[in-house]
Amino acid sequence: MPLVPIRNPLPRLLAMSGAMLFLCAPSLAAKPEQPPTPVFELSLCASPALPDAKGGVDLFIGVSNDQLHFVRQRNRFVAEYSITVDILDSAGTRITGRSSRHRKTAKGFDATTDPSLREVTHVHFDLESGPYRAVARLRDEDLKQESNQARDFEISKVVSPRIAISDLLLVGERAEAASGEFDRLQSLYFKAKADSRPSIFAIFRIVGARDPIECRALFRRPTGEVARDVRFQLPAEDKWHFVELNTEELPGTVYDVELHAQCADTLQATATRKLMIRSAGLSPLVDNLDDAIEQLLYIADSKTLKAMKSAPDDAKKALFDAFWKERDPSPGTRDNELMNEYYRRIHEADERFRCYKAGWKTDRGWVFVTYGEPNEVERYPFELDSRPYEVWRYYHPDRRFLFVDRNGFGDYDLVESSGGNFDFGVD
Repeated sequence: MPLVPIRNPLPRLLAMSGAMLFLCAPSLAAKPEQPPTPVFELSLCASPALPDAKGGVDLFIGVSNDQLHFVRQRNRFVAEYSITVDILDSAGTRITGRSSRHRKTAKGFDATTDPSLREVTHVHFDLESGPYRAVARLRDEDLKQESNQARDFEISKVVSPRIAISDLLLVGERAEAASGEFDRLQSLYFKAKADSRPSIFAIFRIVGARDPIECRALFRRPTGEVARDVRFQLPAEDKWHFVELNTEELPGTVYDVELHAQCADTLQATATRKLMIRSAGLSPLVDNLDDAIEQLLYIADSKTLKAMKSAPDDAKKALFDAFWKERDPSPGTRDNELMNEYYRRIHEADERFRCYKAGWKTDRGWVFVTYGEPNEVERYPFELDSRPYEVWRYYHPDRRFLFVDRNGFGDYDLVESSGGNFDFGVD
């Protein structure tokens, strides 16, 4: 089934960093890269409705400088973009929406690629109870390119004696959390916490309570184990609350941040939001240093890998940091874009190609990590005269890979390739 070509940022990042991930150089006849599709972060907070009042939904769209296209104007750089949010009902009919135009300036070129320089736009809608879909669109007004994201949500209706909790918002600044003004939430954590702040602040609303509310906030690891348990009490007030949650010494991984509320012993409600906690400077998909070092197999030589693996714990992180610092396409900014893209591919390969071994260790995995998403994939899972096989094609550089499922376990072996020397793989 053909796949729509997507933007592949890794060749550009590799050229900037001087690192060599592709097994051979891109074709000189390659067509110019298409203008980049604007990227943004989206978070949504739905709040329940009482019988005599509407509920609501708050959307937050985060746009950082490295996700925009800046144009030089005299002594500064300017980016112009627009944001449109539409709310659709269960039948897909638009019932409301809002648009806004934005202009962002940067004083130097380095600032135009700095992901830490971010602007969060807040949009609120009052809604009756029921299921909805929110569609957010970001349009780069200079490139005339746009992208969109959609989220399904539901406004629940709370009838006494029930209680309900809104979705959770997680922010980094106490002043923002305490203000009660959602337009001020610039330190919002969309997916990951990578800063050195010792706490996060959870913002939420509990409706329907008539007695004091006993609350528990849990940080639950992917294994289900509770890493931190915070207990507190709230008054029976129909308003937005915030609570400080200490995150010091929490190991880096993806957590389910759970808020449990209980009122009058029998009335209970729960809200959950995922949050990845990681060390500043690491990829948001690195949650275990030893695993991250093992996954350098495709771009680090055997001597470097051996040195990292055998180093004491205190030196191992320093070697890992030094490895990626040499390959950072934008030194001085918060994130290493090359590292982020590399581990994004490792993570996605692990999800998509896992069989009896890690997905990134399969032949399809290492081709995906090395070249990114194929421009075209042909799948033949039920051929009468052959085993299941796939053909992957890349346009720039021109490459073709043939994978065959020889043993029937979903571990497709690379049996043929064209366009380069591919004597490579993993055990």
